[in-house]
Amino acid sequence: MSVSTLDIRRGRRCRGVMLIELIVGMVVGAIVAGVVYYAWLSVTQRVAADKASAVFYDQAQRMCAGLAARLRASDAVLSWDESGVRFVEGADTVDYRFDGEILYRNEEPVEPAGDNARVDRFSVRMRDPGSLETRGIRHLLIVTLVLADEKGRRERCEREVSVLTASQETEEDSEFDWGF
Repeated sequence: MSVSTLDIRRGRRCRGVMLIELIVGMVVGAIVAGVVYYAWLSVTQRVAADKASAVFYDQAQRMCAGLAARLRASDAVLSWDESGVRFVEGADTVDYRFDGEILYRNEEPVEPAGDNARVDRFSVRMRDPGSLETRGIRHLLIVTLVLADEKGRRERCEREVSVLTASQETEEDSEFDWGF
């Protein structure tokens, strides 16, 4: 090679960028942009999913706490079993029943607010089984509520509630009129 050929090659190189270098630079830039976009998209989807899960969790906790507060404030709990509870609230008798698919309050379906949430499980049990032969005994009831939705989320909530229980006397023996 002669000196003039090297100078020409050096001169070309110094004057601009070859097409292949432009293509490589564009490919590297596109890859970087794609990775950044994918990361941003993943983060925003995860934040949205976490927010929806937090709302679902709060909904289950509120529903369980509301029922526990109603039981705690009730005048007396008349009866309970694994599928429901019946209690006196003011002048009304309130009956919560779960039939395995739907939770009912006085035969009206209780539907949780939210995106296709449903009550998956509801139960009431006594923490310390005892005698109900005397009116005015306080018992600890455990209220369990499980909410589920179509996205596979499940939230379980359990509350202990100290309640005043009514006796199992007949209405003629009782000095109280329970309204039924």
